[in-house]
Amino acid sequence: VFDEALLPLQTENPKIHVLRQILCSLIRSILTKFVKPSAMLYKSLKDVQYKELCNQKDDNELVIGEAARDFLKKKTENHLRGSRIIDFYVNVRKYFIIITDYYMVKLPFDDPYLIAAEVTNPDHQTSASTENLRYFVNKFPALIPPSATVDSIIEQFTFHQSTDLRDCENVHSHV
Repeated sequence: VFDEALLPLQTENPKIHVLRQILCSLIRSILTKFVKPSAMLYKSLKDVQYKELCNQKDDNELVIGEAARDFLKKKTENHLRGSRIIDFYVNVRKYFIIITDYYMVKLPFDDPYLIAAEVTNPDHQTSASTENLRYFVNKFPALIPPSATVDSIIEQFTFHQSTDLRDCENVHSHV
């Protein structure tokens, strides 16, 4: 789970525009291991009630790895009492809740800078907000070229949003 979040960030190129998306994916990947899909669908991460037992998966649906699942299935061979298996699942849930709580508090996925940085993510071409662009223009006015105005930058941005970039690739490939 952690490698999936960290590997895309280990490059020479800046990745600030995808950092928030990666952090949210990390939290979501942990939640999917113990929270029912119905408790997560159409909700922001902050709105998922992951501590509620009714929103958690049944023991046999928890994602614990197949090696652990096989070990538990062979309880007689492995000298496991039923109470130990119950304790195991209780502790698995506690573990998932503790790391989710930790990440919800420690990871800056609600940071206004990270949210605004997504405006530069090409994957968010049509969903990026001009408000996020304004955030950067106001925060870093030195980045505005001398011949540009805030109005001209926003106009270029909205034009970019409605341009099918695939058409641009075809034009360049025929030149």
